[in-house]
Amino acid sequence: MVTLIFTRICLMFTNLQYLDLGPYLDLSCYQELSLGASPATVFSSTLLELHVNVVDFTDCLYLLDGHFNQLHTLDVHITYIDESHRTIEKVNYFD
Repeated sequence: MVTLIFTRICLMFTNLQYLDLGPYLDLSCYQELSLGASPATVFSSTLLELHVNVVDFTDCLYLLDGHFNQLHTLDVHITYIDESHRTIEKVNYFD
């Protein structure tokens, strides 16, 4: 559900600069964004700051791969990082 809402927000609000979908104190309604199934057209050229919970490290990389090219602040909580993603070498997302 959160992924659908996030996608709709990015498509509807073309001048969006700040979005907080981050963690909440009540963990019973804790929602995570999973971008693996999102269409490649989900992007924002105006989003500057994003606070979000994601399911895994791949979702975090999706946020950093150019879909949000003006993003300067990313506050992300990654729920699950498997063994293969514990070490990152030569990440060039900020070139």
